[in-house]
Amino acid sequence: MIQMKYAYNFIHGYGLVWNAAGPRVEGITDPLWVIYLGLLHLIPLPPSKISILVQFSGALFMASSLYFVKKIADLVSNSSLFVVFLSLIFTAFYFPLINWSVILGTEISIMTLFLTATVYLTLKTIKNKKFSLLLFFVFGVGTLIRMDFFLPAAIMTAYLIIFDSKNRKKYFAIGIPIILLFVATQEILTYWYYHELLPNTYYLRLAGYPILPRITRGLLHTKNAFLLTILSLNLFIVLFPYIGLYFTKNKKLLLLLAVFTGEIFYNIYLGGDSWEHYGGANHFYAFVMPLFFISLFMTMNFMRQKIVRSIRFGIEHKILEIILMCFIFLIINRSNEHELPQLFLIKQFPTVKENWVRVVEALQLNEVTTPSAKIVVSGAGIISYFAHGYFIDALGKNDKVIAREPAHIPKKFVSLFVEYTYFYSGHMKWDYPYILKTYKPDIITELYGNFEWEDNRRFIVTHGYELLPNTTAFYGLKGSKNIISNYKKLPIGPYND
Repeated sequence: MIQMKYAYNFIHGYGLVWNAAGPRVEGITDPLWVIYLGLLHLIPLPPSKISILVQFSGALFMASSLYFVKKIADLVSNSSLFVVFLSLIFTAFYFPLINWSVILGTEISIMTLFLTATVYLTLKTIKNKKFSLLLFFVFGVGTLIRMDFFLPAAIMTAYLIIFDSKNRKKYFAIGIPIILLFVATQEILTYWYYHELLPNTYYLRLAGYPILPRITRGLLHTKNAFLLTILSLNLFIVLFPYIGLYFTKNKKLLLLLAVFTGEIFYNIYLGGDSWEHYGGANHFYAFVMPLFFISLFMTMNFMRQKIVRSIRFGIEHKILEIILMCFIFLIINRSNEHELPQLFLIKQFPTVKENWVRVVEALQLNEVTTPSAKIVVSGAGIISYFAHGYFIDALGKNDKVIAREPAHIPKKFVSLFVEYTYFYSGHMKWDYPYILKTYKPDIITELYGNFEWEDNRRFIVTHGYELLPNTTAFYGLKGSKNIISNYKKLPIGPYND
């Protein structure tokens, strides 16, 4: 929803900014996706319905990516029905992909489409031994969707250089320069527009916190999606394709696993995502999971063929195969206890309640404040999109000063394990003294700070803020002309707790 706010401002002529009258801060990392979201705002629908178009787009992009999943599976398995069918089923019904791409409406849907398309084009290039100009343009456009698409593009380019000696000179002379041209163009435009080479989120996530605890958290934290995925998928299932690669020396399998592994290590380097409690593959590597599924079933099919050739099976063999596939499906989709009920629409998705509350908070703000109010938010997306006012991001995603400050680290750790895994990507920086001094906000929608929450509450109270009655927990500046005194109470709705 922060992206949606940028998109709304862009399409209404305010520029790629979070506040229409605010400074230029690059609080996004996917400019082309944000521009696409902006185009959706040209459709004559109220803001409350635009998100439906985003979700529909996510479903459409994911459905399109299934086409390339099938093409890849066909190519790597010689059209094995076993590999093709299971790869499609596991991709289409993998809960984290559905959650990130369709339910939450992030750029994961189009990232999955671009990744599967480029992997297919790479494999086709190797097969035909014919240089593909289209492939490198798609690589370039992928970096405009999200800059870190550069990593899978680099891995696939390296693969082509190694295994396609016939066109090696063209990769160096044409292919690589095309990718670099896209990246350089984006950097030049970014510097011209934002006066920064790197997005604000780079400083927010990766600066001001020791690298060792960050990487350790990315690898080991019990709520981190990488470890959780490994444990929930079963370690043997995760390692199985790599074992298959060792025995088969299959070059096609090598490409799939190289791209998948590259994104896994990238996720570890970043320290994982902020939303690991959603379960399964997180926002940084969910889009490469189709490659893992194809790799898994490629290896299983290889072993299956070896066994079938040596031993004659009857109908019992097919029944056992079906039972085994169902078992693997259940294992892969049980990263937490809620996923399967949510997958089959028995239980609500994890974000429904919190999003409902944010929408109500936005409606309350419109009752409580004038359009000139300055409002501090921590959960910045939904509120800033649906409420009027000038918004200050307490966690620094859209504030250059906070993003560059040192991260808050607890003075006392419970244990050595906690010390070396305590990292919450994008949620480690806040500075209420700076906010109050610089912006003099009218409303603080909520306080953030985890272990410093009470200190922050005490600080703002002593600086003239009081808890506003009949709100979800807003603190208002005493005597502010931008706070409406006779606002009406809005109920939370079905979530009164």
